[in-house]
Amino acid sequence: MDKKELHDLLDAISNNKELSKLPPPPPKMNSEEALWYHRNLIKCKCCSADLPADKYSIVDTGYIKAFDGCCIDCKKGAGAENTCAVVCVQCKEVVIRLEPYKDDDGFEFKKGYAYHVDTCPNCNSSLPSSMVVEKKLYLKEKYKK
Repeated sequence: MDKKELHDLLDAISNNKELSKLPPPPPKMNSEEALWYHRNLIKCKCCSADLPADKYSIVDTGYIKAFDGCCIDCKKGAGAENTCAVVCVQCKEVVIRLEPYKDDDGFEFKKGYAYHVDTCPNCNSSLPSSMVVEKKLYLKEKYKK
């Protein structure tokens, strides 16, 4: 590619309207700063974007504080404010979000509440499923003799 072709290509790129909508590039970093920056990024479980920790939320259940692996933007888009979080006590992460409902046993998952499981498939891969601790207690109380 000669100088004229290169100049024409760069001119076409600079006049592209889509490129002008992009945000400015991040400030230059030395190699050590870049290493620390990328080390502190977390991959969103929904959109797979690498984002800083302040783009995520912590769910305080009153018993433990758990990390929510879905970024704030994905949660807003999915309507997560109308759900309840199920948190693993062992790995301290939100395992799933459920829409509020009442099951056949009469146990009710309520909007905005957090529920606990004692282990999950993320921290115990041989486990196919686990039961919500609050539901276990509810059933124990319900069928108490």
